[in-house]
Amino acid sequence: MNFAPKSRGLLRITLWSPVLLTLVAAGCVVPPADLVILRGDIVTMDPDIPDSEALCVVKDRIVYVGSNREAERYIDRKKTRVLKLNGEMVIPAFIEGHGHLLSLGKSRRMVSLFGARSEEECIERTRKYIQDNKIPPNKWVTGKGWDQNDWPGKSFPTHQNLSAAIPGHPVALFRVDQHALWVNRKVLQIANITEKISPMSGGEIIRDAAGLPTGVLVDQAMDLVNLPRDSNEELLMDFEWAQQLCFQNGIVSFQDAGTSIQHIDLFQRWIDQGRFKLRLYVMVIDEFDQLFRRIPALGLGESHLTVRAVKLIADGALGSRGAWLLEDYSDRPGYRGFPLLNRQQVEQTLSAATAAGYQVCVHAIGDAANRMVLDALENHQANNPNLEPLRFRIEHAQVIDQADFDRLAKNQVIASIQGVHATSDMPWAEDRIGKERALEGAYAYKTLVEKGIRILNGTDAPVEDLSPLRCFYALVTRKDPSGNPPSGWHPEQRLSREEALRAYTIAAAYGSFEEELKGSLTPGKLADIAILSRNILICPEKEILDAKVLYTFAAGEEVYKAPSVQP
Repeated sequence: MNFAPKSRGLLRITLWSPVLLTLVAAGCVVPPADLVILRGDIVTMDPDIPDSEALCVVKDRIVYVGSNREAERYIDRKKTRVLKLNGEMVIPAFIEGHGHLLSLGKSRRMVSLFGARSEEECIERTRKYIQDNKIPPNKWVTGKGWDQNDWPGKSFPTHQNLSAAIPGHPVALFRVDQHALWVNRKVLQIANITEKISPMSGGEIIRDAAGLPTGVLVDQAMDLVNLPRDSNEELLMDFEWAQQLCFQNGIVSFQDAGTSIQHIDLFQRWIDQGRFKLRLYVMVIDEFDQLFRRIPALGLGESHLTVRAVKLIADGALGSRGAWLLEDYSDRPGYRGFPLLNRQQVEQTLSAATAAGYQVCVHAIGDAANRMVLDALENHQANNPNLEPLRFRIEHAQVIDQADFDRLAKNQVIASIQGVHATSDMPWAEDRIGKERALEGAYAYKTLVEKGIRILNGTDAPVEDLSPLRCFYALVTRKDPSGNPPSGWHPEQRLSREEALRAYTIAAAYGSFEEELKGSLTPGKLADIAILSRNILICPEKEILDAKVLYTFAAGEEVYKAPSVQP
């Protein structure tokens, strides 16, 4: 496996050398543009370049941002595509800071349980899916999206009703956060999960009062179930569907928070076949020793695939009570969740990864998990003073003890947040951790910013809707899409609109070492551009969710145009 940059990729970067860019900026060289955008409301996200009205692209790079009059000099009537706007907002294309690309694509091949209001509704949706798709008996059925917090009683489901309704198919249904799995009796039998199975560390087999498995498996207990492998053809369909969904949402770059080495091999194949237009930054989640041996040097596959990060998972999720807390769950006294890693494991990975040039990204949701990760980072730095971690990231950073915010800042940790999680979780988060902990350090995005901690933003799709506009709205309002609660949930943690957009663009680019390549509309950077129907930095709050993505450009190529846009 070779991830060295291809020669023509290097030539493209060399083409826009600092000397040539200086000449272009000074007006000494005016190459004919491939794309000129005029009369826009251009928000550059570059503090050195004022927001402007026109932008010019040659090949895959931005060469000019400024006035309509100057931009017209780049127009060649035979070559240049001229896009005349009416003041619509032009921004750097969104960067999804934490998602799961193939899982997003696969979600359309699974029973959708998102928004189901009861266990019975989940079962009925699954039964209807089997019927509508004529799935034969004994063939596996998978689904995703249930959340017991949305149901009366808020209790975990059990296999009894599911088994009674669907006895002939193995059924495995993932919770919305993908940290719990609900299965029927047939799966319990296939996996040999009985009352005799021993308790396990790093996971939980939920049991009833008699000690019998109820059919819900949390975190590493899910590994007891061996689901069928997807074919390469299915994975390709998943990728192409997810890629197009990204473009429809103004996303051109996607940071994939959990990619296997086998998937990387497929990505390279698809790049060679010309199927990639998305820019994918992957966090490899398995076979680290093999990874460091096979890919000792890092590189770009035509800037479409970057392999230089690994992913660790320190705990589970708050909704399924797998997040590891310093104090008991408020709604389950005597229980604090559990770690999925120990400090030594984090330190060992840090040492090996950093020596190989890899970034380490650690999933940590509970305050105990976040503290353990910080302890590991500080110990690693003390023992390796000349081997600094490469832009160390904590994925989620969801519940943080007050004593640890300053440690995040001191250690220059990047907090990879998902703004929409706050508004999705707010109906039940205080049940889990109590009002005091929620107020002091849960989903505390403004506190992170005020402490000087770098943040980047994403959606964790398909856990949440991929829409950057919905996530942006959650960050700046702390309200759900219906506008509730009217004053926002813990409104003191709202971000300013500029802070929120920065977390989705240039800050996210920094989180993947690509701030010199993308994330702002700066001459010399890739022409990854999104055009929105209204300016989300200044429009009335209630209109943010009404904004539409009109165009998406990847390297200057139109990859999406809204059906509503006139030819």
